[in-house]
Amino acid sequence: MREDARKGGGGNQRPATLNQQMQADQNGHEPPTTRDIPMPNRSAAGETRTVGQYMRDGASRRFNKNPYVQTSKRSYQLGKNTTSNWKQKRKNKH
Repeated sequence: MREDARKGGGGNQRPATLNQQMQADQNGHEPPTTRDIPMPNRSAAGETRTVGQYMRDGASRRFNKNPYVQTSKRSYQLGKNTTSNWKQKRKNKH
């Protein structure tokens, strides 16, 4: 195998990427560098957040999905609703 590569003269060339192969098929020649390969346009549905926003979203998601946090929020809300209900009943009596 190595002998065949030496005879062919292309033993140290990297194989073309899929994008380069597609470019060669479309235009009839392979682009010489990666700078000649056009970048795809960003779609409207693509990622528009920064790295910081992505990290913050991940942290808040992990925090809010924590069962301890969910239980605490539920307990707080139950207490708040009960207290406001009691206050409303007292207000209606007077």
